[in-house]
Amino acid sequence: PLMNSFLFRRVGLVVAWCGLAGALIAAESAPSPELPTLDKVLARYVEAIGGRARLEKLTSRVIEGEVEMSAVPGTFALRVSAKAPDKQLSVITIPGFGELREGYDGTNGWVKNPMQGLADRPAAELPKVRRDAQFNRELQYQKIYPDLAVKGVDRSGPEPLVIAESRPDAKSLERLYFGQTTGLLVRQDSEFEGQNGRVSATAAFEDYREVEGGVRLPHAIRITARGADGMEMSLKLTVKSVKHNVPLDDAEFRKPAS
Repeated sequence: PLMNSFLFRRVGLVVAWCGLAGALIAAESAPSPELPTLDKVLARYVEAIGGRARLEKLTSRVIEGEVEMSAVPGTFALRVSAKAPDKQLSVITIPGFGELREGYDGTNGWVKNPMQGLADRPAAELPKVRRDAQFNRELQYQKIYPDLAVKGVDRSGPEPLVIAESRPDAKSLERLYFGQTTGLLVRQDSEFEGQNGRVSATAAFEDYREVEGGVRLPHAIRITARGADGMEMSLKLTVKSVKHNVPLDDAEFRKPAS
């Protein structure tokens, strides 16, 4: 179940994550008049990845890459398709096993794999799935997270990180870390309700590069997730190519008949 919950979380387009270390840092970072405003942090981020005008021209995205999973040895092909306003499909192909698919059509989420067949995403997971599926979410953070606020600055690493925090619902916590120098989103911590209870995860976004459309996306994403049962898994996603404004049929994101 944990693999199903996280295997296909948003790659550019995703995902997105919260852990104990981040909570402690934020708690110890007392607000001060010197903290940047949320509007300034978000505006700088948008500018750092290409600017609002370029992002607003994008209506779909197809990412090709590969994924390494702690649960399964090897490197496997990954394809993530996304379409505005909130549709997403992720496919991991494992030779000799088959395809692991996870989709969201704007209303319903589903998963399909050779071991467990086809199933709906558990209702408890849908709020997180819905938030992560928002296309061009970089332009919508204050809509997706209405209570998002700057909480402090983490100075423990090579670059100070501005921490913005939200509780989008009673059972969720999202914490975003923006580089104070680069303006880029470098980490997202999440806590949310999964099929079997509370889940926590951390995603690190690295190796930003300019892609088709003149925007910058991370080309390496490292995800660590821990379920309520204490089981932990990690993923490393490597982006090989990105295409924008690709024609995508809505049917591609719907739950298949079987």
